[in-house]
Amino acid sequence: MNNLNTQADSINPTINDRNSNTQVNPLSNDAVTVIVKNLQFAENENLIEIMNDIIHKLGQSVAKNVKIAAVTRLNPRFHGKPGLVKMSLENTDQKILILHNKHKLKTDENYKTVFIQGAKSRIERLIENNTRAILRELPQGNQFRLTGNGRILRKTQNNEDSEVDVPIKHS
Repeated sequence: MNNLNTQADSINPTINDRNSNTQVNPLSNDAVTVIVKNLQFAENENLIEIMNDIIHKLGQSVAKNVKIAAVTRLNPRFHGKPGLVKMSLENTDQKILILHNKHKLKTDENYKTVFIQGAKSRIERLIENNTRAILRELPQGNQFRLTGNGRILRKTQNNEDSEVDVPIKHS
């Protein structure tokens, strides 16, 4: 029996059957995970050190309150583009703190092209992709856009020719 448990642990290291406690991979919990896009790849990179540097760029209050639970770089989907970095935090408050302060990366020369967003489940991504596909096929679909939280808003032009979003009125 111990031999079987040892073999099972070697096949799936995230599950510990000996104590009947299930250990979940922290990177699979979307409630505490963020995605970092466009972070350049370097040979022998230390992702934890890089992510801590990014967290320090978000401000002192963020740096002292955020602790990284796990971090990994995903395989690149497109040739010539770096793979996404998936970072798991200890709790949702830390995730919210990072997402509220992510705009501060725009002022840093090294990370101005790096984007941070909350992780989404496969189902959420599929729903968003389907919604975008439907909007593209509608005759006036280009007049609408999908926001980060899933709302569909109408685009309007003001005097300066910049986009202003107006919620759709239900009749």
